[in-house]
Amino acid sequence: MVYVFKLGLKGAAIATVCAWCASGLIPLIYYSIRKNTSLLRFTECPFDFRSLGKAMGNGSSEMLSNLSTSIVAICFNSQLMKLYGENGVAAYGVIMYVSYIYLAVYLGYSISINPLVGYHYGSGNSSEVRNILKKSLILNTITGLVMMIIAEACAKGFAMIFVSYDDELCALTTQALRLYSFCFVFSGINIFSSSFFTWLNDGLDSAIISFSRALVFELLAIYVLPLIFGATAIWLSLLVSEILSLSVTVTLLISRRKKFGYNKIEQLIVSK
Repeated sequence: MVYVFKLGLKGAAIATVCAWCASGLIPLIYYSIRKNTSLLRFTECPFDFRSLGKAMGNGSSEMLSNLSTSIVAICFNSQLMKLYGENGVAAYGVIMYVSYIYLAVYLGYSISINPLVGYHYGSGNSSEVRNILKKSLILNTITGLVMMIIAEACAKGFAMIFVSYDDELCALTTQALRLYSFCFVFSGINIFSSSFFTWLNDGLDSAIISFSRALVFELLAIYVLPLIFGATAIWLSLLVSEILSLSVTVTLLISRRKKFGYNKIEQLIVSK
């Protein structure tokens, strides 16, 4: 739409709409029109507004995450204009492109693994819930360390892909990305834990993690860190936010261990 048909920004908007329509129509056709061997299919059913309301409330944390991301981006860009001017905003744009790829790994894992959490929790198999939690925390920690190392090593290469036309901007982007990438160590644990509580039908705790991580702590860091440590510290705002959110995550995981039946989680956290 943008490069072939030369539609520019309008083409990007049309492409976005087409992508969402395709992702909605394909499963709609599969489950409603053609015959298939799946146990999932559309059929007549009564409306249970109470259950629908609970489902919407349980999913409110994901809504808060998306809403918070937009608010933080606006505030981040506003601060960067004051501290670095247009180069700061451009560098932040590159970081966002790179971080979306990294965070997609965490989001993909959480989305794919947590139906298992809901299934085993619903069937009363608390030992398997504890097993999934333990392995997921370890896996997300290891993955975070690996991705941080990759980001540190490839920071200049990533910057060159987007802003090689300007040496000063490229240097700023490289420095910013190397500082920003430390947050990847903790992001996976917080993202998974928020999703984990959603699948335990605990929307409130999930929302607390999401809201504190994606909005409260990061906004505080964006405005406070540059005042204390200078302009460069703004690139560490997400790292500070993730660390503070991790304290909230650990507190909730420990305090809810008896409620959800994974009583040995405190041993895992202390030992690791």
